[in-house]
Amino acid sequence: MLITVEAEEGGRPFKIPKTTLCSISKYFRAALEGSFEESANKHIRLPGTHPDAVEMFAYWACLRELPNFSDELVGLKNLGDDDVDEEVVSRYLLPLVRVWILGDMLFMPQLQNAAMDQIMSIVLDFKLPLDVAIAGYVGAPKGSQLSELLLWVVRYAYFGALEGGLGCPTEWSNNSELEELAKIPGFLADFLTPLAKRYAPIMETVCDEMFKGESDDTKDRFMVPE
Repeated sequence: MLITVEAEEGGRPFKIPKTTLCSISKYFRAALEGSFEESANKHIRLPGTHPDAVEMFAYWACLRELPNFSDELVGLKNLGDDDVDEEVVSRYLLPLVRVWILGDMLFMPQLQNAAMDQIMSIVLDFKLPLDVAIAGYVGAPKGSQLSELLLWVVRYAYFGALEGGLGCPTEWSNNSELEELAKIPGFLADFLTPLAKRYAPIMETVCDEMFKGESDDTKDRFMVPE
């Protein structure tokens, strides 16, 4: 039996076997094996979900992996475009952030961690676009691994720029990005609260120490327990 899955906002619908959906998510098991309307009409519209996220989810459901956006971006950089346009980075990064948020709704930690692995690779090599920071902070649950990662990157980028830079590609050169983020209710409190205790370690830590080499313990803090 095929089930049609689509975003609430519209976009392309995807037909996925019921057995596949039920095997990867208890959200779908509850919707399709119970007495809910979705089980009867063979159609699920995911609330509050962007079409990009559903497309990424469908890719994962079929192949158990996500498109390798991080390698594609690095490939663009290696072709000689060292300053990859921020809009290009956003086009690759936003779907990963959106599918992480969808994975949280669907109780799919493996999907979230596959997305997070690429998100971390990208923010290590490229400046974090403002629209991605906003979408991730607003869309992810407060205190979640994604919101904590984005807060860390913004703290590092902002204070790294103030101190003359630490060679991290996430640096921001002016206050405009932070001013936009400060308009989001609750952001400034989340942004500033840890700084009194963590300011010195943040300034002393470089990106490679956070995500590469022997940094598995630090990397794991942004992964969802499976």
